[in-house]
Amino acid sequence: MSDSNGIIRTINKHLAIKNSQSKRRKVVTLTDIKKGTLLLVEDALVSGVKDEFKKEYCNYCHEQTTKLSLCSRCRSSFYCSKECQKKAYKYHKSECLLIKEHPELGNYAFKVMNQILLKIEDDEKAKKYFDELIDHYEEFQESNDKLAKDFVKKLAIDIKKFTEYEGSLECLMKMINKINCNAISIFNDSLFNYAMGLFLQASNINHDCNPNCTEYYKGDTIYIKAVKDLSKGEEITISYVPFYDSCRNRQHNLKNYYFTCQCSRCLKYKDQLYLDPTEGIKCTTKNCDCYISHVEFNPCPKCHQNLPQERVNKVKRIKEYFQTKESKLINVLIPPNIENPINWLERLLKELKELLHPQNIYILATLNKLDAIIPDNDAQYDELFKSKKTLNNYEIYCYCQSQSLNPSCYNTYSMYYCLTNALNEIFDYIEEHRLQGKRMKKYVKEKLDAIHGSILSKKLETEAMITLDVNHIMYKNIQRTLLGYDNLIKASCY
Repeated sequence: MSDSNGIIRTINKHLAIKNSQSKRRKVVTLTDIKKGTLLLVEDALVSGVKDEFKKEYCNYCHEQTTKLSLCSRCRSSFYCSKECQKKAYKYHKSECLLIKEHPELGNYAFKVMNQILLKIEDDEKAKKYFDELIDHYEEFQESNDKLAKDFVKKLAIDIKKFTEYEGSLECLMKMINKINCNAISIFNDSLFNYAMGLFLQASNINHDCNPNCTEYYKGDTIYIKAVKDLSKGEEITISYVPFYDSCRNRQHNLKNYYFTCQCSRCLKYKDQLYLDPTEGIKCTTKNCDCYISHVEFNPCPKCHQNLPQERVNKVKRIKEYFQTKESKLINVLIPPNIENPINWLERLLKELKELLHPQNIYILATLNKLDAIIPDNDAQYDELFKSKKTLNNYEIYCYCQSQSLNPSCYNTYSMYYCLTNALNEIFDYIEEHRLQGKRMKKYVKEKLDAIHGSILSKKLETEAMITLDVNHIMYKNIQRTLLGYDNLIKASCY
C-alpha cells in the first residue's frame, strides 16, 4: 500500500520508499540534501562471512584477526571472543547441531538462510519489511542460468529437510532468490569484499553506474552518504557492481539482478559497446586517434580500418592473463612459472600502455595487481620498492580521475594510499640520508610534484568529508596523513 504520492513508507527523516513504474520501487529524498550528508545507518538483518574468509573474520562482529576461536561443536564458525560467540549463539544454536551431524551444511548460504527464517519469525516488523523486498522469481524461472537454479533448489531442499520450516519448496526458492537479489556486498576498510548482508532498508536502493551515494561499513553496519547535492524527491542510488569496469561487464554482472541498467553511462554506449574506451585498443592507422574493442575487434569507427592480424593475435594472447569473476573487477592471472611477478607485471603494463586506450580496464587491473604485490613502504624494503608503490598508487588515482565519476569511497581510498605512501617514502629517505636545507627542499619538491601533491591533498581533504563519517577509522587515518603532509611542507619550506 502507498499514499497519494506513491510513498510506501518512510525510512527516516531523509528517505522514503516510493513506488516506481520503471523500477517497481525506489528510495527518494524527503528534503533537499547537501552532499556529504549521512543518509542512512543500518544494521544487517543477517550477514555472513564468505566461506573462503571465515577463518579471517569473526563470524559475528566481523573483526579481522588471526586469533579466532573455532566453535567446538560444529567446527564451521569462528569468533574473536567468548562474548561474540555467546551473542551469536541465539541464532547459531539451531544450525550448530545440524552442521555437526551434516558438515556439508556448514556453508554461509545455509547459515544466512536459516538465520533469516529465525529472525523474521521472531520479529513481525522484520518479516513485514522482508516481505516487501522484490524477489524477481518470475524472471528467475525464465532465465537460462542452470547453475543458479540448481544452487537455489538444492539450498531450498536442504532448508526444508533439516530445519523446522513448514512452507512449500517453491516459497523457500522465492525467499532464497529474494536474498540473492537484495543482499549487499560488505567491504572492510581496504574495500575488500569478504561478506554479504541483507539490509531491510538499504536493499531497496536501486543501482546506478555513477551513483549519487556511496556506502561503507563498520562490521555489518552500513553507512550511506550523499556524494552530490540532491533535490527533494530525487532518487538515491548506489552501485551493485565495480563502477570502473567496462559497460559490457557491468551489464553482464547486473543480469544477476534481473534488469538492464538505463543510467547515462550505459545509454552512452547502448547497442555500441565497442565504443567504450574501457575495452579500447589503439587504432594502428597513422594519425587516427580512435580505438577498437578488445572484445569485438571491430573495424575502427573513425578510419574504418581493421587491426593487423599480428596486433589482434597479440591482444588475444594478453587477454589470456585476465580473469573476470561475477561482480568483481577483472583480475590478472600471473603464470605459475614466473620468478619475479613484479617485473613481469611491469613489462605487461608497459605492453598494455603501448597497445591499449589509457582507460582500458586491463590497465587498471594490472595496476591493482601491482599494488597488491609490491611490498608496503616499510623500513625493510629498499627505496626502489617505495618509489614503485607511490607511482603505482598515483597511476591508480589518475585512472579513477579520468573517468569523471562522482566521489566514492574507492576514489577517496586511492588518493589516501597515494599520498600516504608518498609521505612514507619521503620521510624514510630524509631520515636515511639526513637531508636538510636546500637538498631537503629540492627532494620534497621533486617527489610531491610527481604526484601533484598540492592538488591531491586538497581533493583528498574535500572528498573524505563527503564520502566518510568523521568517526570512521579511515577518515581518521586520512586526517593524520594530511597533518603529516602539512608538517612536511612547513619543515621543508616548500
